[in-house]
Amino acid sequence: MLLFIVASCGKKKVQEPYGKLLATVYDQELYASEVGSALGNFNSPEDSILAVKEFVNAWIKQTILLHKAENVLSDDEKDKTLELDQYLNDLLIYELQQKLIAQKLDTSISDIEINRYYENNKSNFELKENIVQMIFFKLPTDIKGLDKMWSQFQRGNQNDLEELTFNTVENNGNFFRDEDVWLSFDDVVKEIPITTYNQENYLNNNKLIKLSDNKYTYFVKILNFKIRNSSSPLEFERERIRNIILNKRKVAMLIKYEEDLKKDAEINNKIKIF
Repeated sequence: MLLFIVASCGKKKVQEPYGKLLATVYDQELYASEVGSALGNFNSPEDSILAVKEFVNAWIKQTILLHKAENVLSDDEKDKTLELDQYLNDLLIYELQQKLIAQKLDTSISDIEINRYYENNKSNFELKENIVQMIFFKLPTDIKGLDKMWSQFQRGNQNDLEELTFNTVENNGNFFRDEDVWLSFDDVVKEIPITTYNQENYLNNNKLIKLSDNKYTYFVKILNFKIRNSSSPLEFERERIRNIILNKRKVAMLIKYEEDLKKDAEINNKIKIF
């Protein structure tokens, strides 16, 4: 085992033809060189020991099951030639498709295309959660001038927010000021200790929020919100729509590619149906 660990860490090559014998099950043998080629290198001997033990245990279980299958299953049940051939065919076709997509697919999608898709499919974009547009600052509770910073935040003009941002960074706090971005309110309450049993009611009745936990004070301004089961805004769905359009292009391109290949084979008399 130690000999293998040294080899797998790249410090010394195994001198035996197959490396050290690690385990046997019935008439099957597992050597260190086989494990090394499967696992690669590790950062520490401890990692190598753990990985080798797991690999050996998995190999033992698999070999026992295969031995049992070899003795219990009939020749017909053990013959997986058709399945293996189909699996290989599927893999080759998949690799061909991925190569075609990488070489030929146009991935540029304009805002016009995204807007058009959104307008034509609005009924498909219904919110499953509450979302908000907001800004917030997270500051250590024990810093000086916290009341002044809260006043700056309430005023909310550009100069105040810039100064507040500077002070937040200087005091190892955190902030979010992208007013155009829609956020999941579920994600917001993971970052900010807002406690509510009715999100819709909370959003309707709170715009400027100041709250604290043991270490930090949070300034929150809710700029806009949309509740679940209402229409999802375009900006919240933009990336999803982009992926939908891209996937449609992929499917259309692959279908055309298959049709072109078939047409070319027909023209050159490479297809015969009997």
